[in-house]
Amino acid sequence: MVKKAIMVISLGLVFTVLPTSASLSSNASAAAIQPTYTAVKGDNLYRIAIRFGTTVEKLKTANSLESDLILAGQVLIIPGDSIPTPSLSLQAVAAGSKLFTRAYTPMLSRGGTVNREIPSGATAGASETTGQMIDWQTVNSLFPKGSTATLQDIETGLRFQIYRLFGTNHADCEPLTAADTAIMKKIYGGHWSWNRRAVLLLINGQAIAASMNGMPHGSEEILDNNFPGQFCLHFLNSRTHGTNRIDPDHQAMVRKAAGL
Repeated sequence: MVKKAIMVISLGLVFTVLPTSASLSSNASAAAIQPTYTAVKGDNLYRIAIRFGTTVEKLKTANSLESDLILAGQVLIIPGDSIPTPSLSLQAVAAGSKLFTRAYTPMLSRGGTVNREIPSGATAGASETTGQMIDWQTVNSLFPKGSTATLQDIETGLRFQIYRLFGTNHADCEPLTAADTAIMKKIYGGHWSWNRRAVLLLINGQAIAASMNGMPHGSEEILDNNFPGQFCLHFLNSRTHGTNRIDPDHQAMVRKAAGL
């Protein structure tokens, strides 16, 4: 009987199930699984490591990489101890069998905790009409990379949840879910725009004055939120990444969010 390799694709990973004598029996533990991931434009080892719960060093070791440089289209082996158990049975997989897969549930918070006390899309109350002016260096610690928070638009009062992707001079963020993206787009009148808007970052019981733009750009980490990229979130004395300068339009919106 001819044995065939079966490809299982889930959450960007490709699991190659290599039939063995054990995989044709009721003992699936002997089936060999080799998970791989194909890098896309904007990927780097750090982001891939976070996404799949591993480390840069383990990725480099598994792929015999001498540097951190990777290219779009490069196929990377994901260390086996990093991958959750697939949500499908590998028992009695025989040649010619039909295999039905169920995708993993994406990890949206990436280590952060969603603030469920402030429901997404809720209208502002009287106590959240203005925020505190807090310097970016302090906010950078209060809202670290990989965490989630709630963003409230000053003019409409609409709220949506966000995830902080990265950023050193300001916060690069993504809407947490597709529903949050819909709220953000509603705030911008149904069209994405570079226009700055005064907003409040609601996190750990604090309302912090901020400014966002509404144009998806750059890389992304959450793949199922209908937002093709990231958006910029500025605070008091934050700077742009490209020019390392303070953006006066963002700072004006930060002051507006503080009621000044």
